[in-house]
Amino acid sequence: MRGSLGPLTLLSTLVLFVLPFVEFSCQGKSVMTLSGYDTAFGREVKAELPIGKWLEEQEGRRGRDRDREGGFNLTIQNKERTEPNKTVAAALICAVLGGVAAFVFRLAGVAGGAGAVVLLLYAQNQMQKDMQQAPPLVAMTFEYGFWLSLIAAAVGAVLCLTSGKK
Repeated sequence: MRGSLGPLTLLSTLVLFVLPFVEFSCQGKSVMTLSGYDTAFGREVKAELPIGKWLEEQEGRRGRDRDREGGFNLTIQNKERTEPNKTVAAALICAVLGGVAAFVFRLAGVAGGAGAVVLLLYAQNQMQKDMQQAPPLVAMTFEYGFWLSLIAAAVGAVLCLTSGKK
């Protein structure tokens, strides 16, 4: 059983990619959450950004002025398909192919898991760089699905390495 633990851990990324991977928020309010599959292959999404509250804070118009004027209500709505992230898709494919091949050849699991870890870390870095181009009120956080997938790929690679020769 121990011999198949590494490949099964790598294959668990198929399930972990269903979990929330990336969350986008505006002024602390969640605007959109993407699963690993949504991040990898794209998805049609609708996002609303409440810009009015942010503008009021920038102008110092709070409390008394807002009550008198009825507030400033400006919301940007966007409905489009997210761009597929080929690096995240490659990480998933790497982990799954490594997991399947590791049942026969353990070093394939090591390579698949290590490749998935490197690709996920690279994708995270690229997405953070892309967010620097976004408006300052939009924030991106990596959710538990991302971190669990990263851990599963790393642990799967280590288990394949230490599980003996095959």
